[in-house]
Amino acid sequence: MPNVNPNQRIYDVLKDVERGVYRLPNIQRGFEWEKDRICKLLDSVLHEYPIGAIMIWLPPEALQHDIQTRPFIKDFDPNQDYLSTPAHPSHQESYLVLDGQQRLQSLYLAFFGTYDGRRVYFQIDYTPSPAADDDGPFDLRHPSEANNNPALVHPAELIALDYRTKSAFAENRAATLCADISDPALQAEQLSTRRAQIMQNIDRFIESFNMRPALLIQEVGRRHSYDQVLEIFQRVNSGGMTLSKSDLMFCTLKLKIHDMEERFSDTLRELNQAGRYNFTRDFLIKASLVIFEQGAQYEVNKLKNDAFIAKLRESFDDLSHCLRHLVTWLETTARITNARFLRSDNALIPILDYMYHAGKYDKPEGADSRYLLQYLYMAFLTRLFSRGGDRTLDQLRKGINQALQVGPGQFPNRVVREHICRRMNVTWELAEHNFSDDP
Repeated sequence: MPNVNPNQRIYDVLKDVERGVYRLPNIQRGFEWEKDRICKLLDSVLHEYPIGAIMIWLPPEALQHDIQTRPFIKDFDPNQDYLSTPAHPSHQESYLVLDGQQRLQSLYLAFFGTYDGRRVYFQIDYTPSPAADDDGPFDLRHPSEANNNPALVHPAELIALDYRTKSAFAENRAATLCADISDPALQAEQLSTRRAQIMQNIDRFIESFNMRPALLIQEVGRRHSYDQVLEIFQRVNSGGMTLSKSDLMFCTLKLKIHDMEERFSDTLRELNQAGRYNFTRDFLIKASLVIFEQGAQYEVNKLKNDAFIAKLRESFDDLSHCLRHLVTWLETTARITNARFLRSDNALIPILDYMYHAGKYDKPEGADSRYLLQYLYMAFLTRLFSRGGDRTLDQLRKGINQALQVGPGQFPNRVVREHICRRMNVTWELAEHNFSDDP
Protein backbone atom coordinates (compact mmCIF):
# COMPACT_ATOMS: atom_id res chain seq x y z
CA MET A 1 0.00 0.00 0.00
CA PRO A 2 1.55 3.36 -1.02
CA ASN A 3 2.10 6.21 1.39
CA VAL A 4 -0.95 8.40 1.84
CA ASN A 5 -1.15 11.96 0.58
CA PRO A 6 -0.73 14.19 3.66
CA ASN A 7 -3.33 16.71 2.39
CA GLN A 8 -6.64 15.17 1.43
CA ARG A 9 -10.20 16.09 0.67
CA ILE A 10 -12.51 15.11 3.49
CA TYR A 11 -14.99 13.17 1.38
CA ASP A 12 -12.20 11.12 -0.21
CA VAL A 13 -11.04 10.03 3.24
CA LEU A 14 -14.59 9.19 4.30
CA LYS A 15 -15.05 6.99 1.24
CA ASP A 16 -11.87 5.18 2.27
CA VAL A 17 -13.28 4.75 5.79
CA GLU A 18 -16.38 3.19 4.21
CA ARG A 19 -14.16 0.77 2.24
CA GLY A 20 -12.19 -0.23 5.33
CA VAL A 21 -8.96 1.51 4.37
CA TYR A 22 -8.93 3.08 7.85
CA ARG A 23 -9.67 1.10 11.00
CA LEU A 24 -9.29 1.61 14.73
CA PRO A 25 -6.73 -0.31 16.78
CA ASN A 26 -8.25 -1.87 19.85
CA ILE A 27 -6.11 0.34 22.08
CA GLN A 28 -8.47 3.20 21.21
CA ARG A 29 -11.26 4.18 23.57
CA GLY A 30 -14.84 4.33 22.29
CA PHE A 31 -16.57 7.15 20.44
CA GLU A 32 -17.58 9.79 23.00
CA TRP A 33 -18.66 12.92 21.13
CA GLU A 34 -22.24 14.10 21.42
CA LYS A 35 -24.30 15.65 18.63
CA ASP A 36 -23.38 19.27 19.44
CA ARG A 37 -19.68 18.54 18.98
CA ILE A 38 -20.36 16.76 15.69
CA CYS A 39 -22.22 19.80 14.36
CA LYS A 40 -19.51 22.19 15.59
CA LEU A 41 -16.86 20.14 13.79
CA LEU A 42 -18.78 20.33 10.51
CA ASP A 43 -19.29 24.06 10.99
CA SER A 44 -15.55 24.48 11.61
CA VAL A 45 -14.80 22.78 8.29
CA LEU A 46 -17.29 25.06 6.54
CA HIS A 47 -15.57 28.11 8.07
CA GLU A 48 -12.14 26.77 7.08
CA TYR A 49 -11.04 26.56 10.70
CA PRO A 50 -8.19 24.10 11.32
CA ILE A 51 -9.45 20.82 12.77
CA GLY A 52 -6.11 19.15 13.45
CA ALA A 53 -4.28 16.23 11.89
CA ILE A 54 -5.31 12.59 11.74
CA MET A 55 -2.42 10.34 12.77
CA ILE A 56 -2.31 6.90 11.15
CA TRP A 57 -0.01 3.89 11.04
CA LEU A 58 0.26 0.97 8.65
CA PRO A 59 1.53 -2.03 10.64
CA PRO A 60 4.27 -4.18 9.08
CA GLU A 61 2.93 -7.29 7.41
CA ALA A 62 4.40 -9.50 10.14
CA LEU A 63 2.23 -7.73 12.76
CA GLN A 64 -1.03 -7.33 10.87
CA HIS A 65 -2.61 -10.57 12.08
CA ASP A 66 -1.59 -9.94 15.69
CA ILE A 67 -3.18 -6.51 16.04
CA GLN A 68 -6.81 -6.42 17.10
CA THR A 69 -8.84 -3.78 15.25
CA ARG A 70 -12.42 -2.68 14.75
CA PRO A 71 -14.18 -0.69 12.01
CA PHE A 72 -15.61 2.77 12.36
CA ILE A 73 -19.25 2.74 13.47
CA LYS A 74 -21.78 3.43 10.74
CA ASP A 75 -24.94 3.72 12.84
CA PHE A 76 -23.99 4.84 16.33
CA ASP A 77 -26.20 3.92 19.30
CA PRO A 78 -25.02 5.74 22.49
CA ASN A 79 -26.58 2.99 24.61
CA GLN A 80 -24.53 0.21 23.03
CA ASP A 81 -21.20 -0.94 24.43
CA TYR A 82 -19.17 -1.29 21.24
CA LEU A 83 -15.97 -2.02 23.17
CA SER A 84 -17.44 -5.25 24.54
CA THR A 85 -17.80 -6.57 21.00
CA PRO A 86 -14.78 -8.77 20.25
CA ALA A 87 -12.27 -7.07 17.98
CA HIS A 88 -10.80 -8.85 14.98
CA PRO A 89 -7.31 -9.15 13.61
CA SER A 90 -6.56 -6.84 10.71
CA HIS A 91 -6.67 -9.43 7.92
CA GLN A 92 -6.29 -6.81 5.23
CA GLU A 93 -3.90 -3.93 4.87
CA SER A 94 -5.54 -1.07 6.73
CA TYR A 95 -4.23 2.16 8.16
CA LEU A 96 -4.83 2.28 11.91
CA VAL A 97 -5.99 5.63 13.32
CA LEU A 98 -3.86 6.51 16.35
CA ASP A 99 -5.17 10.04 16.84
CA GLY A 100 -8.30 11.70 15.45
CA GLN A 101 -10.87 8.96 16.04
CA GLN A 102 -13.52 11.35 17.42
CA ARG A 103 -13.20 13.73 14.46
CA LEU A 104 -13.06 11.07 11.76
CA GLN A 105 -15.92 9.09 13.30
CA SER A 106 -18.04 12.26 13.50
CA LEU A 107 -17.43 13.08 9.83
CA TYR A 108 -18.16 9.49 8.81
CA LEU A 109 -21.48 9.47 10.67
CA ALA A 110 -22.43 12.78 9.05
CA PHE A 111 -22.08 11.47 5.49
CA PHE A 112 -22.63 7.72 5.75
CA GLY A 113 -24.48 6.92 8.95
CA THR A 114 -26.71 7.90 11.83
CA TYR A 115 -26.35 8.99 15.45
CA ASP A 116 -28.99 7.56 17.79
CA GLY A 117 -31.37 7.17 14.84
CA ARG A 118 -30.76 10.76 13.66
CA ARG A 119 -28.99 11.93 10.53
CA VAL A 120 -27.00 15.08 10.00
CA TYR A 121 -28.74 17.72 7.87
CA PHE A 122 -27.56 20.98 6.36
CA GLN A 123 -29.89 23.99 6.26
CA ILE A 124 -29.66 24.76 2.57
CA ASP A 125 -30.93 28.38 2.82
CA TYR A 126 -28.79 29.19 5.85
CA THR A 127 -27.64 32.81 6.15
CA PRO A 128 -24.62 33.33 8.43
CA SER A 129 -25.27 35.52 11.46
CA PRO A 130 -22.69 37.66 13.30
CA ALA A 131 -24.30 36.65 16.59
CA ALA A 132 -22.00 34.75 18.93
CA ASP A 133 -24.71 32.17 19.68
CA ASP A 134 -25.29 31.27 16.05
CA ASP A 135 -25.54 27.47 16.05
CA GLY A 136 -24.60 27.13 12.40
CA PRO A 137 -26.33 25.29 9.54
CA PHE A 138 -25.89 21.70 10.77
CA ASP A 139 -28.29 19.73 12.95
CA LEU A 140 -29.22 16.14 13.71
CA ARG A 141 -32.84 15.20 13.02
CA HIS A 142 -34.91 12.09 12.58
CA PRO A 143 -35.46 11.45 8.84
CA SER A 144 -39.24 11.65 9.26
CA GLU A 145 -38.86 15.18 10.65
CA ALA A 146 -36.40 16.29 7.98
CA ASN A 147 -38.57 14.97 5.15
CA ASN A 148 -41.17 17.58 6.03
CA ASN A 149 -38.67 20.44 5.91
CA PRO A 150 -37.39 21.28 2.41
CA ALA A 151 -34.63 23.48 3.90
CA LEU A 152 -32.86 20.41 5.35
CA VAL A 153 -30.58 18.40 3.07
CA HIS A 154 -28.41 15.42 3.95
CA PRO A 155 -24.67 15.92 3.23
CA ALA A 156 -24.56 12.88 0.95
CA GLU A 157 -27.19 14.50 -1.28
CA LEU A 158 -25.27 17.76 -1.42
CA ILE A 159 -21.91 16.15 -2.11
CA ALA A 160 -23.39 14.39 -5.16
CA LEU A 161 -24.27 17.68 -6.89
CA ASP A 162 -22.09 18.98 -9.74
CA TYR A 163 -22.19 21.77 -12.31
CA ARG A 164 -24.87 19.96 -14.30
CA THR A 165 -27.30 19.39 -11.43
CA LYS A 166 -26.81 22.07 -8.80
CA SER A 167 -28.71 24.86 -10.62
CA ALA A 168 -31.84 22.75 -11.03
CA PHE A 169 -31.55 21.58 -7.41
CA ALA A 170 -31.28 25.17 -6.15
CA GLU A 171 -34.19 26.29 -8.31
CA ASN A 172 -36.40 23.46 -7.06
CA ARG A 173 -35.61 24.01 -3.37
CA ALA A 174 -36.05 27.77 -3.62
CA ALA A 175 -39.43 27.32 -5.32
CA THR A 176 -40.56 24.88 -2.65
CA LEU A 177 -39.48 27.20 0.17
CA CYS A 178 -41.31 30.16 -1.43
CA ALA A 179 -44.46 28.29 -2.47
CA ASP A 180 -46.57 29.63 0.40
CA ILE A 181 -45.96 33.30 -0.43
CA SER A 182 -49.18 34.63 -1.98
CA ASP A 183 -47.93 38.01 -3.20
CA PRO A 184 -46.40 37.43 -6.70
CA ALA A 185 -43.95 40.33 -6.41
CA LEU A 186 -42.76 39.30 -2.96
CA GLN A 187 -42.58 35.67 -4.07
CA ALA A 188 -40.39 36.59 -7.05
CA GLU A 189 -38.12 38.66 -4.82
CA GLN A 190 -37.81 35.90 -2.20
CA LEU A 191 -37.29 33.27 -4.92
CA SER A 192 -34.35 35.20 -6.30
CA THR A 193 -32.84 35.73 -2.84
CA ARG A 194 -33.31 32.12 -1.76
CA ARG A 195 -31.94 30.78 -5.05
CA ALA A 196 -28.78 32.87 -4.72
CA GLN A 197 -28.27 31.87 -1.07
CA ILE A 198 -28.80 28.19 -1.84
CA MET A 199 -26.34 28.28 -4.73
CA GLN A 200 -23.78 29.99 -2.50
CA ASN A 201 -24.24 27.38 0.23
CA ILE A 202 -23.95 24.49 -2.23
CA ASP A 203 -20.70 25.87 -3.64
CA ARG A 204 -19.33 26.54 -0.18
CA PHE A 205 -20.26 23.05 1.06
CA ILE A 206 -18.75 21.24 -1.94
CA GLU A 207 -15.62 23.38 -1.76
CA SER A 208 -15.17 22.62 1.95
CA PHE A 209 -15.82 18.89 1.92
CA ASN A 210 -15.02 17.73 -1.62
CA MET A 211 -12.69 20.22 -3.29
CA ARG A 212 -10.35 21.79 -0.76
CA PRO A 213 -7.75 19.46 0.84
CA ALA A 214 -8.98 20.28 4.35
CA LEU A 215 -7.78 17.15 6.17
CA LEU A 216 -4.17 16.70 7.22
CA ILE A 217 -3.07 13.08 7.40
CA GLN A 218 0.11 12.38 9.34
CA GLU A 219 1.57 8.90 8.83
CA VAL A 220 3.76 7.28 11.48
CA GLY A 221 6.82 5.62 10.00
CA ARG A 222 6.26 1.97 9.14
CA ARG A 223 9.62 1.07 10.59
CA HIS A 224 8.31 1.62 14.13
CA SER A 225 7.70 -1.38 16.37
CA TYR A 226 4.41 -1.94 18.17
CA ASP A 227 5.91 -0.67 21.45
CA GLN A 228 7.13 2.50 19.75
CA VAL A 229 3.71 3.10 18.26
CA LEU A 230 2.16 2.65 21.70
CA GLU A 231 4.51 5.33 23.04
CA ILE A 232 3.41 7.66 20.22
CA PHE A 233 -0.23 6.85 20.93
CA GLN A 234 0.18 7.71 24.61
CA ARG A 235 1.86 11.02 23.82
CA VAL A 236 -0.61 12.26 21.20
CA ASN A 237 -3.55 11.30 23.40
CA SER A 238 -2.27 13.40 26.29
CA GLY A 239 -3.99 16.39 24.63
CA GLY A 240 -7.39 16.99 23.06
CA MET A 241 -9.82 14.45 24.52
CA THR A 242 -7.39 13.65 27.31
CA LEU A 243 -6.84 10.07 28.30
CA SER A 244 -6.34 9.49 32.00
CA LYS A 245 -3.44 7.43 33.24
CA SER A 246 -5.80 4.52 33.80
CA ASP A 247 -6.97 4.85 30.18
CA LEU A 248 -3.38 4.66 29.02
CA MET A 249 -2.74 1.72 31.34
CA PHE A 250 -5.67 -0.10 29.82
CA CYS A 251 -4.55 0.78 26.29
CA THR A 252 -1.23 -0.85 27.09
CA LEU A 253 -2.92 -3.88 28.58
CA LYS A 254 -5.01 -4.36 25.46
CA LEU A 255 -1.89 -4.17 23.38
CA LYS A 256 0.00 -6.66 25.55
CA ILE A 257 -2.94 -8.99 26.23
CA HIS A 258 -5.33 -8.96 23.27
CA ASP A 259 -8.35 -10.39 25.07
CA MET A 260 -8.02 -8.25 28.20
CA GLU A 261 -10.83 -5.89 27.18
CA GLU A 262 -13.26 -8.78 26.86
CA ARG A 263 -12.13 -10.27 30.18
CA PHE A 264 -12.49 -6.93 31.98
CA SER A 265 -15.93 -6.35 30.43
CA ASP A 266 -17.17 -9.82 31.42
CA THR A 267 -15.97 -9.37 35.00
CA LEU A 268 -17.49 -5.90 35.38
CA ARG A 269 -20.78 -7.07 33.91
CA GLU A 270 -21.02 -9.82 36.55
CA LEU A 271 -19.91 -7.58 39.43
CA ASN A 272 -22.22 -4.67 38.66
CA GLN A 273 -25.35 -6.79 38.27
CA ALA A 274 -27.17 -4.54 35.82
CA GLY A 275 -26.39 -1.32 37.67
CA ARG A 276 -26.60 -2.40 41.29
CA TYR A 277 -22.92 -1.61 41.79
CA ASN A 278 -20.62 0.74 39.94
CA PHE A 279 -17.27 -1.02 39.71
CA THR A 280 -15.10 0.39 36.94
CA ARG A 281 -12.14 -0.55 34.83
CA ASP A 282 -10.04 1.77 37.03
CA PHE A 283 -10.91 -0.37 40.05
CA LEU A 284 -9.80 -3.55 38.29
CA ILE A 285 -6.53 -1.95 37.20
CA LYS A 286 -5.73 -0.62 40.68
CA ALA A 287 -6.65 -3.94 42.32
CA SER A 288 -4.37 -5.77 39.88
CA LEU A 289 -1.49 -3.38 40.56
CA VAL A 290 -1.79 -3.82 44.32
CA ILE A 291 -2.33 -7.57 44.38
CA PHE A 292 0.44 -8.32 41.90
CA GLU A 293 2.84 -6.12 43.90
CA GLN A 294 3.31 -3.17 41.54
CA GLY A 295 2.11 -0.47 43.94
CA ALA A 296 -1.26 1.28 43.78
CA GLN A 297 -0.20 4.38 41.83
CA TYR A 298 -0.99 4.45 38.11
CA GLU A 299 2.23 4.41 36.12
CA VAL A 300 2.17 3.37 32.48
CA ASN A 301 5.77 2.16 32.72
CA LYS A 302 4.63 -0.62 35.05
CA LEU A 303 3.07 -2.27 32.01
CA LYS A 304 6.54 -2.69 30.55
CA ASN A 305 7.27 -5.24 33.27
CA ASP A 306 6.94 -8.53 31.39
CA ALA A 307 6.74 -10.51 34.63
CA PHE A 308 3.74 -8.47 35.77
CA ILE A 309 2.03 -8.84 32.40
CA ALA A 310 2.57 -12.60 32.48
CA LYS A 311 1.21 -12.80 36.03
CA LEU A 312 -1.85 -10.76 35.13
CA ARG A 313 -2.52 -12.90 32.07
CA GLU A 314 -2.22 -16.13 34.05
CA SER A 315 -3.98 -15.08 37.25
CA PHE A 316 -6.73 -12.67 36.22
CA ASP A 317 -9.34 -15.45 36.23
CA ASP A 318 -8.46 -16.24 39.87
CA LEU A 319 -8.69 -12.55 40.73
CA SER A 320 -12.05 -12.34 38.99
CA HIS A 321 -13.25 -15.40 40.92
CA CYS A 322 -12.28 -13.73 44.23
CA LEU A 323 -14.11 -10.56 43.23
CA ARG A 324 -17.35 -12.33 42.41
CA HIS A 325 -17.34 -14.10 45.77
CA LEU A 326 -16.40 -10.88 47.55
CA VAL A 327 -19.45 -9.15 46.04
CA THR A 328 -21.61 -12.06 47.20
CA TRP A 329 -20.19 -11.55 50.70
CA LEU A 330 -20.93 -7.82 50.47
CA GLU A 331 -24.59 -8.53 49.79
CA THR A 332 -25.26 -11.40 52.17
CA THR A 333 -22.99 -10.61 55.13
CA ALA A 334 -21.94 -6.95 55.02
CA ARG A 335 -25.45 -5.98 53.89
CA ILE A 336 -24.00 -3.58 51.32
CA THR A 337 -26.50 -4.28 48.59
CA ASN A 338 -25.73 -1.48 46.12
CA ALA A 339 -23.24 1.25 45.21
CA ARG A 340 -24.97 3.79 47.46
CA PHE A 341 -23.75 2.02 50.59
CA LEU A 342 -20.28 1.16 49.30
CA ARG A 343 -18.44 4.24 50.55
CA SER A 344 -15.14 3.36 48.87
CA ASP A 345 -14.30 0.75 46.26
CA ASN A 346 -10.67 1.04 47.34
CA ALA A 347 -11.62 -0.33 50.76
CA LEU A 348 -12.31 -3.69 49.10
CA ILE A 349 -8.82 -4.04 47.66
CA PRO A 350 -7.13 -5.10 50.96
CA ILE A 351 -9.86 -7.73 51.40
CA LEU A 352 -9.30 -8.93 47.87
CA ASP A 353 -5.55 -8.89 48.44
CA TYR A 354 -5.97 -11.08 51.52
CA MET A 355 -8.34 -13.54 49.81
CA TYR A 356 -6.02 -13.95 46.83
CA HIS A 357 -2.72 -14.36 48.71
CA ALA A 358 -4.21 -16.53 51.43
CA GLY A 359 -5.64 -18.83 48.76
CA LYS A 360 -9.18 -18.24 50.05
CA TYR A 361 -10.92 -17.49 46.75
CA ASP A 362 -14.47 -18.27 47.87
CA LYS A 363 -16.89 -16.25 49.97
CA PRO A 364 -15.37 -15.38 53.39
CA GLU A 365 -16.78 -17.39 56.29
CA GLY A 366 -16.32 -17.72 60.05
CA ALA A 367 -13.65 -15.63 61.79
CA ASP A 368 -12.40 -14.28 58.47
CA SER A 369 -15.84 -12.95 57.65
CA ARG A 370 -16.17 -11.33 61.08
CA TYR A 371 -12.75 -9.67 60.92
CA LEU A 372 -13.27 -8.44 57.37
CA LEU A 373 -16.59 -6.93 58.36
CA GLN A 374 -14.99 -5.10 61.28
CA TYR A 375 -12.24 -3.71 59.06
CA LEU A 376 -14.64 -2.61 56.32
CA TYR A 377 -17.02 -0.73 58.63
CA MET A 378 -14.13 0.93 60.43
CA ALA A 379 -12.59 1.99 57.10
CA PHE A 380 -15.91 3.58 56.13
CA LEU A 381 -16.42 5.21 59.55
CA THR A 382 -12.96 6.83 59.59
CA ARG A 383 -12.93 7.61 55.84
CA LEU A 384 -9.67 5.77 55.64
CA PHE A 385 -9.36 6.14 51.86
CA SER A 386 -10.60 9.71 51.52
CA ARG A 387 -7.03 11.09 51.30
CA GLY A 388 -3.84 9.39 50.23
CA GLY A 389 -5.68 6.32 49.01
CA ASP A 390 -2.72 4.92 47.05
CA ARG A 391 -0.36 5.28 50.00
CA THR A 392 -2.91 3.64 52.30
CA LEU A 393 -3.33 0.70 49.94
CA ASP A 394 0.42 0.18 49.70
CA GLN A 395 0.84 0.33 53.48
CA LEU A 396 -1.99 -2.15 54.07
CA ARG A 397 -0.56 -4.42 51.35
CA LYS A 398 2.78 -4.45 53.18
CA GLY A 399 1.19 -5.18 56.55
CA ILE A 400 -1.08 -7.92 55.23
CA ASN A 401 1.80 -9.53 53.34
CA GLN A 402 4.02 -9.58 56.42
CA ALA A 403 1.23 -11.02 58.55
CA LEU A 404 0.54 -13.78 56.02
CA GLN A 405 4.21 -14.77 56.04
CA VAL A 406 4.07 -15.19 59.82
CA GLY A 407 0.76 -17.03 59.95
CA PRO A 408 -1.63 -17.37 57.02
CA GLY A 409 -4.61 -18.46 59.14
CA GLN A 410 -6.91 -15.42 59.36
CA PHE A 411 -7.29 -11.84 58.20
CA PRO A 412 -4.73 -9.82 60.25
CA ASN A 413 -7.24 -7.63 61.99
CA ARG A 414 -4.80 -6.40 64.65
CA VAL A 415 -2.36 -5.14 62.02
CA VAL A 416 -5.13 -3.31 60.17
CA ARG A 417 -6.56 -1.84 63.37
CA GLU A 418 -3.19 -0.46 64.44
CA HIS A 419 -2.70 1.07 61.01
CA ILE A 420 -6.08 2.83 61.17
CA CYS A 421 -5.29 4.20 64.63
CA ARG A 422 -2.01 5.69 63.41
CA ARG A 423 -3.22 6.83 60.02
CA MET A 424 -6.49 8.44 61.10
CA ASN A 425 -5.48 9.50 64.63
CA VAL A 426 -8.18 7.35 66.15
CA THR A 427 -7.96 6.45 69.85
CA TRP A 428 -7.45 2.80 70.63
CA GLU A 429 -10.65 2.72 72.67
CA LEU A 430 -12.75 3.89 69.72
CA ALA A 431 -11.07 1.41 67.42
CA GLU A 432 -11.53 -1.37 69.98
CA HIS A 433 -15.21 -0.52 70.30
CA ASN A 434 -15.82 -0.45 66.57
CA PHE A 435 -13.82 -3.62 66.03
CA SER A 436 -16.05 -5.53 68.41
CA ASP A 437 -18.08 -8.52 67.29
CA ASP A 438 -21.08 -6.38 66.41
CA PRO A 439 -19.81 -3.33 64.51
